[in-house]
Amino acid sequence: VVSWCQKMVDASTIFILVCSIVGIVFAYFQFSLVKQIRLKGPAFLFRDSGYSAVEQGEANGRGRQEAIEKIVSIYTSIQEGANAFLMAEYARCLVFMVGFGTIVFVFTSRVVPSSCETKNSDGKCAIEWDWLKGGLTALSFDLGSLTSMFCGYLGMKVAVFSNARTTIACSDRNAPYTNGFNTAFHAGAVMGFGLVAATLLSLYGLLIILNSYYPFETTVDIFE
Repeated sequence: VVSWCQKMVDASTIFILVCSIVGIVFAYFQFSLVKQIRLKGPAFLFRDSGYSAVEQGEANGRGRQEAIEKIVSIYTSIQEGANAFLMAEYARCLVFMVGFGTIVFVFTSRVVPSSCETKNSDGKCAIEWDWLKGGLTALSFDLGSLTSMFCGYLGMKVAVFSNARTTIACSDRNAPYTNGFNTAFHAGAVMGFGLVAATLLSLYGLLIILNSYYPFETTVDIFE
């Protein structure tokens, strides 16, 4: 049974790592597609990526260029606001994480032993303090909090980065709906695959730590 479990763990490890790496690589590839739409320069859109360039010689090229410059100005303001919001939010999240993590650590360390060898005067099992279990529980809470904060940070950054580029892609004369949808789809794929891969790696790392104290082959106590 132990040998079978070890084989399953090895196969699961390979599957998890491969899926995480593929997710990260695919998310970066999608991000590179969104990044091809430039917000500065003589030609704001790449012609070789399927988008028409804004040429200085076009009849209404100057008007389009002014519109895009306005988009960039709004994009810069949104970016500054998003950064300020993230800093304020995460400062409070860290305070909550430390404070509530301490509460989780203390209360989950107070356990009733399964054997119940020692009893109080009223006949009930004596309470014991299992600091290891409490520490691992608090670690799980804090690691989950940090993973959530990272996912929120990545999601905000990708969303702000892609919004202006999606608008510019929609200004293409030949296929505005197609280019705009593709840009938004690529941005969504960055967040989807990137967040899932990061969460999968975080959970896998936590399980490795738990396994070092509570081997999965011999105990299920950590899941009760």
